[in-house]
Amino acid sequence: MPVTLPFAATSGSRLLDRIQEDIAKANDQRVSTELVMRYTCSPEEFHDIEDFLEESVCKRVFFDAAEHCLRFILMPTVVHGVCGAWLSGWASQFPAKVKEHLRVQSETDVNELGIDGRSKKIPDTTVYVERRVMPTIALEVGYSESYDDLINDATLLLEGSRGRVGIVILIKLAPLTALQQSVQSGFVEMHTYDKDTRKRVKFGSRMRLFPPTVKHNRQNITLQWKAVLREQRSKIDPPTESPPPLKLDELRRLIDQAAMQAYLGRTGETAQAEENADIF
Repeated sequence: MPVTLPFAATSGSRLLDRIQEDIAKANDQRVSTELVMRYTCSPEEFHDIEDFLEESVCKRVFFDAAEHCLRFILMPTVVHGVCGAWLSGWASQFPAKVKEHLRVQSETDVNELGIDGRSKKIPDTTVYVERRVMPTIALEVGYSESYDDLINDATLLLEGSRGRVGIVILIKLAPLTALQQSVQSGFVEMHTYDKDTRKRVKFGSRMRLFPPTVKHNRQNITLQWKAVLREQRSKIDPPTESPPPLKLDELRRLIDQAAMQAYLGRTGETAQAEENADIF
């Protein structure tokens, strides 16, 4: 099961020492599960350790300067990558005229968030349109992180950017136990920015991923080009009325594959067969 480790520090150097000790401890103990690390961190401390975080094994960094809150994960599971592949696969279906102006990126910094511009978030995956600093869409995956963590991620990205990031898709999955071969519980939500209230709001209803619903093949997220391209829509002028839907069945398929991969990795069940398999 995932582990959450809370710590506090009073200076940048002490905080850096604490983080390095925690990483070394996880390595020494050969921890094989995804870890959520939480620290109390001032903006000044974050400034001192930011370069280390960028170059280290710390992933999906969340820093809220107003709340003095730093969070990141160690040893992220393969689930994060396959959810990003789902978003990338969706964008790969866009017309060529759109794709040449757009890119999908993983683990890319979104900086200058919050009232004072000192907060930061590194989402799992982001959709960027050329001639924009901020992504139009961000994807956040919660495996060891809680639903509240995901809500904080979405709030920082949407409210912290004052709507320059327009949509955050949240995927929350129940972590696998040692003997489980498939995810038992999970859902998807979409959140957006309300310009009138200047707040994050949930868009539409929660969609259950696991266990699949009876009508699971009808579960899609449908967006308009305006949501994907924002102020660049008129310049790019997509040749189709709207993008293809984001199909949750495809997301389920990828997550099922990742869960089985994780299970086989834990048990070593296929290691010998993989080693003996012919290459040519």
